[in-house]
Amino acid sequence: MKRKFFALIMAAVLCLGMSMTAFAAGNDSPEVFPEERPVTFYNKVYSNVTIAAGGGYLEKITDPVMQQNIMDRIDGERARLQEFGKYEMTYTILDQEYSYTTTAWPDYYFAFDVQGVESGQVTVHLEDEGWFEVADYIGNLVYASHYNTETGEWEVMDSFAVIDENGNVTFEFDSYSPILLTITNVASDDVAGNENFPILTTTYTPAQVLTPETPAAAAQSTTATQSATAPKTGDNNPGYIFLIMSVAAACGLILLRKKEA
Repeated sequence: MKRKFFALIMAAVLCLGMSMTAFAAGNDSPEVFPEERPVTFYNKVYSNVTIAAGGGYLEKITDPVMQQNIMDRIDGERARLQEFGKYEMTYTILDQEYSYTTTAWPDYYFAFDVQGVESGQVTVHLEDEGWFEVADYIGNLVYASHYNTETGEWEVMDSFAVIDENGNVTFEFDSYSPILLTITNVASDDVAGNENFPILTTTYTPAQVLTPETPAAAAQSTTATQSATAPKTGDNNPGYIFLIMSVAAACGLILLRKKEA
């Protein structure tokens, strides 16, 4: 009777093991490579940003209507950047210098909601996220836009921001709410002195008008972070259960055989 009991346990364990698959933490869908994923707000727009200077705090943009508004804005960024005109690029091959003209191009996007600041400069720190690596874009121009929730219109700075050596970006508006930062392919050194590409001057001690209810702690520590990557395989994989059950069944069979012997 005992032999049949343990045989049934082993059969159940084996059946369980054969039916197991790898589970993703919090998601039972298989991991999909970025180029295979449908374009959505969460894999098109990054938000791994923190306040780097001054007051205020950042929040994620979770409202579906605002997310779609940003996606619609992104669709026209390429055309808007072309309006700034062309700039000249030079390169050298075998001591021979060549030049050509090109236009600005949008490479990546960051979006977040600035709270606690009524007006003035805001400095944020960009972090690596998805395919974006800050180190690859140090010194590049950033096209900053602000969605005015009162007028329902997008506003843009009359100059470009720049990603500094610390990965910080400074922008300035007369009011704040959702912000869209378009990271361009243009290096600031390549357009130095070009009137078509003015650059915002910052002192990193922004003169701001803060809202009275701004929490001091939130102004320094709040982070707007939204992962745009597929879920990783979880540590709570049922494979551990299968292993424990297998060991327990094996020990039971050994003890049974010893008693019969």
